[in-house]
Amino acid sequence: MPGSDDDPRHARAALTALPSHTPVSDGPDRTDPVEVWARLAPHHPGIDPARLLDAASADGWRLLIPGDPGWPAVLEDAAGAPVGLWVRGSGDLPTLTRRSVTVVGAVAGTDYGTQITRDLVWDLTTPLAARPVTVAVGGLMGGIDATALWVAVAHRRAVAVLSSSRAVTRYTRNLFTDVADGGTVVCLAPPGTSPTLGHHTARIRLLAALTRATVLIESGLVGDAFKTARTAHLYRRPVLVVPGPITSRLSAGPHALLRDGTARLITSAAEVFTVLDRS
Repeated sequence: MPGSDDDPRHARAALTALPSHTPVSDGPDRTDPVEVWARLAPHHPGIDPARLLDAASADGWRLLIPGDPGWPAVLEDAAGAPVGLWVRGSGDLPTLTRRSVTVVGAVAGTDYGTQITRDLVWDLTTPLAARPVTVAVGGLMGGIDATALWVAVAHRRAVAVLSSSRAVTRYTRNLFTDVADGGTVVCLAPPGTSPTLGHHTARIRLLAALTRATVLIESGLVGDAFKTARTAHLYRRPVLVVPGPITSRLSAGPHALLRDGTARLITSAAEVFTVLDRS
């Protein structure tokens, strides 16, 4: 095995562990990660890429980097694409995301939002659909995200994108196991390490770039769900929103995106399928 001094996999593993506010990402200039890590390594003596890779492998994780068969081609030209993705699961990420949507929403969604999410994701992922899709979600616990994941898992069409494996707790372990069993869990920080603000930002970017469209169910005018939809628009991905009651503060995000022309309204899975077929 190549040594950590000249192996791109070791260098990229180390770069995913940087405790900075903005972990190094692949830019348009495709800076050589080996050269970057060689410059940074003396300032981060606590980061041992070989140890990171060995510990991750022992726990069932693997590091995907550009050029690997499992690296999603959709990320090749994405601005700010991560230098590597820690993944766990039986699913093939490029296959899962070839026809896919990101579903995001409020952590504390309403009964209305939860029901809409349940029905929409069921119709999107059911094998009875002519061309079912994979659903990517940015968390394991709470609200719209967890609802979307639980439904997508039932059809083995779920991708969970995490900032850190620390999100896997005794409350979320069953969902984590179910996602990995039929789909894929993607992590930005090395497994077992704490995330930084940069990993959190990278997760939002990855959710926006990884799939063919983003569906916003409920949100305010701030927060991760709203930021993901905005970022998807910047990446030229279709942004789809579900209308909500005008009396609900969680309708503010979707309605704002409709007003400024960022998003288009959808009320059924059939309309999502139409957007995907045209994109």
